[in-house]
Amino acid sequence: MTKSHTDVSKNQSTTWDFILHHQRTISQECTHILGHTADAEDAATEVMLRLYRFLNESPDASKRITYPKAWVRQVSRNYSIDYYRQRSRYQMLVYNTDDLNQFEHNNCPEKKNRLTQAVNMISDAIADLPGNLRDAILMRCIDGASYAQLSDQFDITEANARKRVQLARKRIKQRVSDVVINGVP
Repeated sequence: MTKSHTDVSKNQSTTWDFILHHQRTISQECTHILGHTADAEDAATEVMLRLYRFLNESPDASKRITYPKAWVRQVSRNYSIDYYRQRSRYQMLVYNTDDLNQFEHNNCPEKKNRLTQAVNMISDAIADLPGNLRDAILMRCIDGASYAQLSDQFDITEANARKRVQLARKRIKQRVSDVVINGVP
């Protein structure tokens, strides 16, 4: 039994029932686009949360949804593609250690090796961050986004955006110092 688009915006429990009804479609679409199970689960969760917010904040928008399953599939597909592009951009920028040749020490293999290890260590620390902290630090430090842009992107306050970046930096610093001082990954 499918729920009509008019049922979606009646109340929060109905909205959540609608999302749970389409949970399999969301998961399948995210898995199809992303391939990697962990990334697909992260993306599917984010899609469900975004759908929930959207349908509760914009009840009029839900009236324009003619085919709910197709709409949910398209939203899932679009978010998965955005997620994939963001991860690809991160991997290209952070994991590209071939550019290390531009530094003065390119004739010293030991220094180049240490720099490569440092880049890999920081990359691993970033990859291990929770999604909200990882996305914030990448947008701020790699993409050069302002805190205002972060707050708009994640639908949070600027203070919260600053805190996410601060927590991400703190966790990266802690992870790197643990490896350097104690040898604990």
